[in-house]
Amino acid sequence: EIMHEKLIIYSNLNNIGGIFLEQNQPDSALSYFNLVLKDAVEMNDSSGMAEVYGNIGDAYYKKNNLPLSLQNYFQSLHISEKVDNKYTLMTSYGSIGSIYAAMKEYDKSLAYQLKGIEIASSLNSKGNLKDIYKTISETYADKKDFPKAYAYHKKYSEMKDTLLNEESSKQITEMSTKYETEKKEQKITLLN
Repeated sequence: EIMHEKLIIYSNLNNIGGIFLEQNQPDSALSYFNLVLKDAVEMNDSSGMAEVYGNIGDAYYKKNNLPLSLQNYFQSLHISEKVDNKYTLMTSYGSIGSIYAAMKEYDKSLAYQLKGIEIASSLNSKGNLKDIYKTISETYADKKDFPKAYAYHKKYSEMKDTLLNEESSKQITEMSTKYETEKKEQKITLLN
C-alpha cells in the first residue's frame, strides 16, 4: 500500500516537472525531476531512473547546457540497455543524436539517430520516427549532403502525412459514432 502511494506521488512529481519543462521553466522542472530521481533510486526502479535521467537531459538541453544534457542522456541510455527498455533506449538515442547535431558533431549524431530509427521502427513508433527523420534530414543539410537531406526530409513528410491521416480518420470515426449514437437516442426519445 505504501509502495503504491509512493509510486503515485513519484509519477505526479514527474508530471509536474514535465509541465514546468513544457512551460520553459527548466530550473523548476529540474527540482521536481531530482526528487523523482531520488525516489527512483530508493525504490530501485531502473526504468524510472532511465526515464527521469532523460527528463533531466531535456531540462539541461532547454538551459543550453549541452554537456550536462549529454551526460544525463547517456545515463538514461546505459540504464535502458541494462533493463532492455526499448522506449527509453529509443528516446535516448534520439536525444543524444540531437545533442551531437547541436554540437556540430554530425557523424556521431547520425550514428545515434540511425540506432533510434531501428528501435522506433521495431516499436512502430511513428511519432518518434517522424522526429528522428526530421533531425537526420537537418543534420545531413548541415553537412551539405543535400541528396540524403532530401531523402530523409521526404521520409519525414511522408510520416507526418501518415500521422495526420490517421488522426483525421480517428476523428471522423469518432464524429460518425457520436452522430449515430445521438440519432439512436433521438429515436428512443421519440418512441417514449
